[in-house]
Amino acid sequence: MSSVLVAVIAVGAIACSSSAAPTATAAPASEPGDDAPTTSDGGATSVDASAPKPRANGSAGCAKSGAAAGLQTGLSITAGNRARTYELAVPPAHDGTRAYPLVFVFHSGGRDGASVRDYFGFSGIAEAEAIFVYPDGLNKEWDLDSPTDTNKDVALFDALRAHVAAEYCVDEARVFATGSSMGGYLANQLGCRRGDALRAIAPHSAGGPWENGPNAYDDQGNLKCAQRPPAAMVFHGLKDTNVDPKDGQASVDHWAWANGCTAAQPTPTSPSPCVAYQGCKRPVVSCRIPDGTHRIWNAGPKATWDFFASLQ
Repeated sequence: MSSVLVAVIAVGAIACSSSAAPTATAAPASEPGDDAPTTSDGGATSVDASAPKPRANGSAGCAKSGAAAGLQTGLSITAGNRARTYELAVPPAHDGTRAYPLVFVFHSGGRDGASVRDYFGFSGIAEAEAIFVYPDGLNKEWDLDSPTDTNKDVALFDALRAHVAAEYCVDEARVFATGSSMGGYLANQLGCRRGDALRAIAPHSAGGPWENGPNAYDDQGNLKCAQRPPAAMVFHGLKDTNVDPKDGQASVDHWAWANGCTAAQPTPTSPSPCVAYQGCKRPVVSCRIPDGTHRIWNAGPKATWDFFASLQ
């Protein structure tokens, strides 16, 4: 079978005000976190970091040859009747015969795609294994509150996913989203609003998801997402003073509930101190870093990729 092309889009930090990002080891340079956003309302597991297995069915872009590989900057696309910008990192060996995962990486508030690309450092971790997308937020922020149908950043996600899949060989069953701070919030929001398109998310130093519309929550206060839940690996530093660690735990609780995890005690998984929830329809992992602040945990980027790579 032909292998799968993976594109990764990272979401960066947001201006938020309550929890700290994990930092068990020295944090990567640059891309400082922001404050939390104001809203209107079984058994130990390990992660397999091996290369994605070949897949028979790639995206329409697999039929094309000659698509540019490597890092591409200054790209633009129209989404929601707006001109938007982004960066794209395509594996050097991309030739249309292997379908790669697609990874969205979202920047934090006040930053951009270039800064989160440097911050996460995926080029040194999985450059040859996935396609990474680094979008730029309008005014360096993300829209976390507007309804899905009119949300300019949901529109951007949809447009980029369709465009990259049309031009490059993408494994459309393995689309992922990650980000820090405000970017992590967006990853959570997209997990709820675009769960059918996302295999997994990995928010760092963030909270959410939430909705503001009527009947968004059930009688027990659980958010009722319109689409199926993705797998989730949630990172949060327990000394985060920008985004309250309670908000990160609320994210874990939501995804564990949405994925039907059991009440059994989570079990240790790699890397420590992460734990894996049990009996879930899709994996749910929580990484609460005792000495972590709002900055991304040094082990976080590799753990994020290893988690994504383990999901076939």
